[in-house]
Amino acid sequence: MSRRGENIFKRKDGRWEGRFFKEAPPGEVKKYGFVYGKTYREAKEKVENAKREVMLEKERKLAASRSFGHYAEEWLGKSKPFMKESTLVRYQHLMALHILPEFGQTAIAEIQNSDIEQYRNSLLCDGRCGGGRLSPKYVADILSLVKMVQKYATLQNPGLSVEIHNVSVKKRQAPLKVFTEYEQKVLYDSLCESDSYIHLGILIALFTGMRIGEICALKWEDVDLNDKVISVKHTMLRVDAEEGKKKTKIIVTSPKSACSIRIIPIPTAIYRQLGNAAKDGDAFVLTGTPDAFVEPRTLQNHFRKVLGECGIPYARFHTLRHTFATRCIELGFDVKTLSEILGHCDVKVTLNRYVHPSMSQKKLSMDRFSEAFAVE
Repeated sequence: MSRRGENIFKRKDGRWEGRFFKEAPPGEVKKYGFVYGKTYREAKEKVENAKREVMLEKERKLAASRSFGHYAEEWLGKSKPFMKESTLVRYQHLMALHILPEFGQTAIAEIQNSDIEQYRNSLLCDGRCGGGRLSPKYVADILSLVKMVQKYATLQNPGLSVEIHNVSVKKRQAPLKVFTEYEQKVLYDSLCESDSYIHLGILIALFTGMRIGEICALKWEDVDLNDKVISVKHTMLRVDAEEGKKKTKIIVTSPKSACSIRIIPIPTAIYRQLGNAAKDGDAFVLTGTPDAFVEPRTLQNHFRKVLGECGIPYARFHTLRHTFATRCIELGFDVKTLSEILGHCDVKVTLNRYVHPSMSQKKLSMDRFSEAFAVE
């Protein structure tokens, strides 16, 4: 006899038979599946296990059929409370401009490693950003974001079969400009002759290696003239104001990493200029007032004018940072000290990205080597 509503029956051969509906494709009639047990309890357990497996398989199929765009939106939504605003805006920008047009409607389980590889090649060759070729670093950021969404999908659905891509991008380090000692001296002399707050900001960058956003966000309350230190606690960025729109806004946020929050000793070369220009704590260093600031784009444009007036070829503001790091190494700074002043988490970053020995420094090193091992 059967138990009401359970579809479990005792057969004539003494065994218990349990029935359950198998998962059927849409539009097809569902079919029964059968399990058997020596006892009613055993048959019931097998039926419950079979039903759970049917439900899990249904969930796996549903998870696999969901689009990459579905998981991307879900991941961004859940990650938003833990992201800096600038990071979130950048991810949304990369998604909207590059990733979703390519994979947004594709079921995430159907995206293969070969698809990502082909996509990478198209980004590097076609240049989908303003008609120009995308840099390897930019493409690597795009692919990293794709991988994060793939990993999120598998974590949310352990039974989901997703081929998490292992496509890499070979990054080529472009030659980075460093001001010569002569150019640095000309720039320093010109800046010292001015009482402009913006010029003071350029001097700070030249003698501390601070980033342009950190300089723009710097306030006088961050400059301790008694202890002769500068506290780097904020950075200024321009980000998209609203998702999907071209309007932007300026934000002041924490620096790019925890290591970027640091205290830098004030060099003697700029201490007097800082002392002469000091204002109330809430005022921005680049304006001398709390009601107005200078954003990074404006500072870069002003820096271009300063270089032109000094007869120095155009260079990005970041060249000041490269120059500072290179001079420090030439003067014998230990790398760990320099790395902390620059706000790096790893000394390898300092050596690989920001230290560029000049030819004169290379010759001097070779001469020292020769003197040490010369045979009389």
